[in-house]
Parts: sequence; C-alpha cells; structure tokens
Amino acid sequence: MAINYLNTMHRRKIPNCDMYIIDFGSYSKLMERILKTKKGLKIVDFHGLTPIEFVDDKLSITALEKATKQLELLEKVDIILTHSKFIQDKVKKLAKNYIAPLALFSDILPNSYKTLKNKNTLNILFVGKISKHKGIHVLIDALSTLDIPFECNIVGDYSSYSSKKYFKKLKKQALSLKLNKKVKFLRGISNEKLQLEYKKADLFITASFHEGFCIPIIESMSFGIPVIGSDSSAIPSTIGKGGVSFKTSNPADLKNKITQLFYDKKKYEKLSKKALAESKKYTNNNYLKFYKELLRDYRY
Repeated sequence: MAINYLNTMHRRKIPNCDMYIIDFGSYSKLMERILKTKKGLKIVDFHGLTPIEFVDDKLSITALEKATKQLELLEKVDIILTHSKFIQDKVKKLAKNYIAPLALFSDILPNSYKTLKNKNTLNILFVGKISKHKGIHVLIDALSTLDIPFECNIVGDYSSYSSKKYFKKLKKQALSLKLNKKVKFLRGISNEKLQLEYKKADLFITASFHEGFCIPIIESMSFGIPVIGSDSSAIPSTIGKGGVSFKTSNPADLKNKITQLFYDKKKYEKLSKKALAESKKYTNNNYLKFYKELLRDYRY
C-alpha cells in the first residue's frame, strides 16, 4: 500500500503535514516536491548512493547521476537520518544528522548460538541483490580454492538488465570452476524460506565493495550466524564483534578466514554468541525510543 501511495503522489498535490519522512536511496522526484512545501518538519532517511563506478548499464547510470545531483537538496532538510557512521560522515556538513537504529521485524528468532561440532559440511550463505558491486565473483573465487566440504546458497534478485548480465557471468564462473553443484542461486523465495536458509547456515559472507549498512548482516547475526565481510565502507561497523573482516577483493584472504573459523570451533562459537549479542541492538524498543527522543526536541 505504501509503495502505491508514493507512486500516485507524483501526480497529486502534496498534502499539508506536520512532519514528512522521506526515504532517499535513489532518485526521488517526490523528495523535490516535498521540500518545496513551506510547512512541516522535513526528515530525510538517507541510505547512501552506490558509487557510479560500480554501475555498468546506461539506465542505472542515468538514475544515479540524477540522484547524485539531489544530494545538494539535503541542505534544505531539518534532519538527516543515516544508519552508519560511514554514511553519516558523508552528510555531516549538510544538516543536523543522527545515526538511527534499524529494527528487525522477524516474527520468530532463535536465541541460541551455533556450533560446528560434528559438522562435516560447511553451509555458507549470501543474501542480497545480484549486483557487481556485491562482489559475489570474489566469493566464488575464494570457494574454488577451499579445501573443506561446503555448500553455498546465494539468495537474491536478478530481474534487472544489469543483474541478469552479472548473474550469467556468475553461472559461467561457477561452471568453469566446477562449483555448479556446490553453489546454488535462489531467487524470489518467501520470507519463510529465507528464514530456513538462515537457520541452516553456518556462515554468512559478503564480499561487497560498498554498503551503506547491509541489513542481511544483522538478519544473519540474529540467527547466531558469524559473519565474514570485506573491510570496505560500513561493513566492519555493521558486523561489530559478530564476525571477522577480510581484505576487499582478496579471495585468498577470504579463503583463509573461512578455513580458520571451520577448524577453530571455539572461536566460531564465541563469534556466534557475539553475533547474537550484536543483533540485540536492533530491536523495536530501541527503534521507537530513538524516534521518541528525536521528536521530543522538535516542535512540528
């Protein structure tokens, strides 16, 4: 319903409101229109923009260029909300800004840590868009040199032109490395099936080159899954103490980190417990508390 409403708002008069919360992570004509209104507190929830060097199709490049030009509009808002220090540092000179907590709205989450005792096959999981800047090809390269039994499920959408193009390259890469039976791509799965993927996973890995936050990291940690992530952008701060980092674009270092955790059962269990603890930061109560305290200081 919310998406339909926002789409129709492009063709309707902006209503007078006491407060507007604008979601900004791509080009938004709606944001331009709302910022022209004279009344109301203007809050922009800014997720960051993917650097243009990670985009390779004309349509996406054009949209990203238009969104980049809109960054100057952030000087006109009252409050900017971000979700990581990495993104906050990019906008701290434009307006008052805060790092806002996110909330996990999963219905049922486990409250027990994971163990690799008596585990013969390592279950590896990636969740996210099938896009070049996610570095999935780096993950597949690392898996090709792994000396331990494993299965890897890659969950994500590849419906756009650029995603389909990248997906085909990944399939060819997996086939050429003889990983086509070990690496599976899952598209369009339900939330229930996604939870099952989290439950059976032993490691969550992201080799992404750029993230403004990365929600799947905290989703996986809420299931007690240790995370291995690249040391780029906001990824290390999102992982916190719930996993380890590897050198971005370095398959050899990623392979070493996977191997170390597989054989060091005690370290794995410690990280699983810490992953659960990290995920506790992202509760509905913390989410609501933040917004109540934020709006208490503003009259709208």
